[in-house]
Amino acid sequence: FFFWLGELAGVFLILYVSMWSVLIGLCWMHLGWKKLKIIGFPLFFMLTMFPLPAFLNTKLMLQLRLISSKLGVAIIKLYGLSVYQEGNIIDLGFTQLQVVEACSGVRYLIASVTLGVMYAYITYHTLWKRLLFIAMSAIVPIFANGIRAYMIVMIGHLSGMEHATGVDHLIYGWVFFGIVMFILFW
Repeated sequence: FFFWLGELAGVFLILYVSMWSVLIGLCWMHLGWKKLKIIGFPLFFMLTMFPLPAFLNTKLMLQLRLISSKLGVAIIKLYGLSVYQEGNIIDLGFTQLQVVEACSGVRYLIASVTLGVMYAYITYHTLWKRLLFIAMSAIVPIFANGIRAYMIVMIGHLSGMEHATGVDHLIYGWVFFGIVMFILFW
């Protein structure tokens, strides 16, 4: 029924959840409660494969862009540079930089939480430790993306906007994300 409803409404999230529910029902029907509990985590982990609904993704990206801009500007001000922020635009006087959708950190956040859920399940055995680590895997990349925004702005500023504007901007982000994940899991 929910699959049909999702198909009729064109809402893919309903389709995904209905198919996931059918899979759980089939596992329960064929394996029983005891074995369903054993494979419960892999079934739960499948929820991380579903994309966020478009309206939620858009709101999340906007909020993460603003947070990254504000954190980046706050750190820049600590170093005494003259900086002005308007929304997600960082103005250094001689140049303006914008935290765009690709730099919002939503991919950092999704990857970090997904890895955090898996790591928490494998590593910790009490529920509160698992939930605490999952919460940290959501909080750390948000702050890390603000630090990343600061680093990109400073690299651009110190190099006269020669670096941190093209492909190297992406490479810095990938390397920085790897370092942040290493520190989080350590």
